[in-house]
Formats: sequence, structure tokens, C-alpha cells
Amino acid sequence: MKIEVENISKRFGRQAIIKQFSYTFLPNKKYVITGANGSGKSTLLKMISGFLSFESGDIRYTKENEPISRENINTYISFAAPYIFIPEDLTILEAIAFQKKFKAFSKSDAEIIAELNLVPNKKITELSSGMKQRLHLGLAFFTNTPVLLLDEPTSFFDKEWKLKFQDWVMEQQDKRMIILCSNDEEEYVQFPQRLRIT
Repeated sequence: MKIEVENISKRFGRQAIIKQFSYTFLPNKKYVITGANGSGKSTLLKMISGFLSFESGDIRYTKENEPISRENINTYISFAAPYIFIPEDLTILEAIAFQKKFKAFSKSDAEIIAELNLVPNKKITELSSGMKQRLHLGLAFFTNTPVLLLDEPTSFFDKEWKLKFQDWVMEQQDKRMIILCSNDEEEYVQFPQRLRIT
């Protein structure tokens, strides 16, 4: 899948967050977007995902040269970030089942639970911040979408789980496009394409 971003801009009130940003993201490549806090990294990722609108410019999505409408892009993109909300009254298994209504997964429920080292019937409200982040990543990494968007993916992780994250990235080698927003060099050591926004 290819994503072409052309001169997009975004403002919040009078403040311009993104100014005429352009870039072409190619299939099965790994990209990291860096920049100072407040530079618009998360905003850019949300606009690419279709979650957030923009004032000007355009984002075009194509898969095998066939255009995909912005309204249907959610089927092709998985997004993990600490701020993404999952209903906290769900159990781990219920959260996985809910996600499976919208996207196909590459692993079984049992395999996902084992990878994340979580208790299947535990409610999300009972999880620590690190456990919730593991669930966010599992729901994104283990889908079959051609695009994976990650915003500060190892927030709340200890060293063990940061290494596990790198293993997951390695498993995705040349299988899908990954766009990562981060200022933590440990997170993007495997990412050769690097952009900095100001």
C-alpha cells in the first residue's frame, strides 16, 4: 500500500500545527517521524489514519494501484498509541473479539494472549499502564492490515518489553508499512527511513 501526503496543513485555533507537509510512504517500508514536543507528530499520524481531518492539502491511498477512499481506510490501517481508548469494562478476550469484528488477525486468541503475557479474563480496568500498552500493541501488530501506525509504542515499558517490541518489529520485516512517531532512539533503531518535522 502507498500513502501520498500532499501539502496538508492543520491548525488548532490560531496555532498552525502542521504546515504544508508532503511525503510519499511506500509499501513495506519502515518510517520514523521525530520532532520536538508539540511539533505535530501525533497530529500527523492521526490525519494519516483518517481519525483527524485537515484544513488543506490531500492524502491519497492506493493498494496495488487501486485507489482507496478515506472513508474506507480504517480497514487497511492498524493504529497503536497510549491515548487510544478501549472500553475498560471489557476483558482482554472481549477486547480482542471486538477488534476481530473489524479486522482479520494473524494469530489466534491463545497466541495473542501468550505473546502479551496477559490474563485472558482480566478486565482492562484492572491492568497497569504497561499491560494496557501491551494490549494496544497486540491489537495492532497481530492484524493483517498493510499499514501499522505507532505513536510512542513503548511508553510504560520496562527493558524486557522494549526488547519484545523490537522482536515484533523484526517479525514484520518487509511485510507491511510501519510509521512510528517517537523521540526515543531505542524505539526506532530498526527504522531506516527517518523524517523530522518542526
